[in-house]
Amino acid sequence: MKKGSAKKKINASQQIETKEKDFSLPKINISKNQIYVGLTILGLIALIYLAILYAQSARIVVYNGLEFEKTKQGQILLYRASIPATDYATGAKGYLTVDFRNNPKTLDNIPVNIQAYLFKTSNTTYVSYENRNNTYEDGTLAGANLGRFLNTIGLTIKSAMSDKSFKNNTYLPYVTCDTNPNNTVIMLYESSKNRIDQVKENCYILSFRGEDILKVTEKFQLAILEKIMMGTGKA
Repeated sequence: MKKGSAKKKINASQQIETKEKDFSLPKINISKNQIYVGLTILGLIALIYLAILYAQSARIVVYNGLEFEKTKQGQILLYRASIPATDYATGAKGYLTVDFRNNPKTLDNIPVNIQAYLFKTSNTTYVSYENRNNTYEDGTLAGANLGRFLNTIGLTIKSAMSDKSFKNNTYLPYVTCDTNPNNTVIMLYESSKNRIDQVKENCYILSFRGEDILKVTEKFQLAILEKIMMGTGKA
């Protein structure tokens, strides 16, 4: 081998080593303080994320697969749900929006015996009350909310009385499950216990302690919503 060619190879290898040195990455020195600052920032981000998740979960109440969002109207706390539903007459799909005054979870101790709701939309639905002189604190609100709910699911509502003295009353008819078998009848009775019973295909009895009328009517609404979600009923 010639000396000239050997020198060229040595020079070439030296140039490659020089280029490799020129392109070597600079060393980065990270102090402990910088590590602590970085970890602190990551920790704060994680805390903010968890706080957002907690705030969102605190606004939601889940009851038997139904989600209720806490919302306020002025100083009144409401539990609002949007329920997917089908209009059985047209087949159209949509949502029912309902508001509750009571946390649905607090109504879990009210027994319900409803197999499948079968409301007759072609005829008037009667909400029939006892003829009592008792005035319930939430009676008016319970009646109004129940009527609004029944209207929302497509029923035409009329108030009635289950007292025979109203047989000839022009404004409030006398209606029971026996007198109007072709109508949906919801009867409210004051009782020593709260409970809800479906006594006939289209007849329901809501028994309530005087101070719990709103709780029982809202529990009835919950029971109907659950049946709507399960598809075990027809309005």
